[in-house]
Amino acid sequence: MIPNSTASRFTRLFGTGLLVIIAFWLLFAFFWSDPDDTQGEVVRLFYVHVPSALGTYTAFIVCGLASAFYLWKKSEFADLLAHAAAEVGVVFCVLMLATGSIWGRPTWGTYWDWGDVRLVTSLVLLLLFVGYLALRAVPGDSGQRSKQASIVALVALLDIPLINRSVEWFENKTLHQKGTVLLGKIEDFNLFATFLGVVAMTGIMVWLMVHRFRIAWLRRQLLTTGLDQALLERRAEATGDVGGATAYNGFAPAIAAALAFQQTDIPGNWGYIFAGWGLSLTVLALYGLFLVREGRRLTQAVPPERRRWTTTPTDEGSR
Repeated sequence: MIPNSTASRFTRLFGTGLLVIIAFWLLFAFFWSDPDDTQGEVVRLFYVHVPSALGTYTAFIVCGLASAFYLWKKSEFADLLAHAAAEVGVVFCVLMLATGSIWGRPTWGTYWDWGDVRLVTSLVLLLLFVGYLALRAVPGDSGQRSKQASIVALVALLDIPLINRSVEWFENKTLHQKGTVLLGKIEDFNLFATFLGVVAMTGIMVWLMVHRFRIAWLRRQLLTTGLDQALLERRAEATGDVGGATAYNGFAPAIAAALAFQQTDIPGNWGYIFAGWGLSLTVLALYGLFLVREGRRLTQAVPPERRRWTTTPTDEGSR
């Protein structure tokens, strides 16, 4: 069967199961878990902030490993995977910083502290991978661009151990506490809410990455088959779609809203909780919808015989 979008039986089944997990995650996070003895109700932000952080690290590690493999084998698959993982990682990193800032306001009394080593190194990580994506968008030789981007990804990857160990290494220069899950300070339904959050956010990351990889693959097919921007515009006009082939601002307003929360005072602890959760779910939903729409549009632009999720264009198999 020839794909007519970036969706497949796998992504549909996986997405359906993911919705069930998300539903239970929300039930545990808001109704079945108890307030924390120290943080009170604000601990409910912990159930989305920590999974966002783990999703960030996982996506960027995937990007780094794929980049290393590309430098070694010049694998097109690895190059596309690295690009997809970096973009998904940037979305998760924005959510990590935004939910952390919202959680910090009622907990620490401030959204941001430039003296906190973990906060600053996390921001540096975001900026490095934003730079990675910017480098990917620079016109020029694609092979040279991929090589340079891979090097940037490997350099940026060195920041993750620093973020992870910053609380122990710079104990007097951070507001962050040491890991509460590993120390056994979170238990019962609260621990299970955190666990479900990690499973749900990891699943969301995988789902987004699959769609983003397929979009990158479709774009590569357009380039390798000699279909230029003019052809894309003609097809877009025929279908009434005037979006550009490389338009990637579909989720920019949501990310801008995430960053704007650092300048906003939110009344009441539940206001912070709903702000963090609402922001996270909204950004992920908008980004996911954008990827689905972009994937459908690009699939229509690619010749049917090249709509295959493989680096071998002549392969007659399909997913």
